[in-house]
Amino acid sequence: MKKEYAKHNEEFKKMIVNLCETSKDKTMSDIAREYGITRNKKT
Repeated sequence: MKKEYAKHNEEFKKMIVNLCETSKDKTMSDIAREYGITRNKKT
């Protein structure tokens, strides 16, 4: 059985990248956990 992944729109992706680049008090793992996403990039 193949696992289904959430599909996020470009606006959401840009927001997450911006948070990761600008957040001083949260790690990428913190942000990923908060938004229910993984840190792994899809290849």
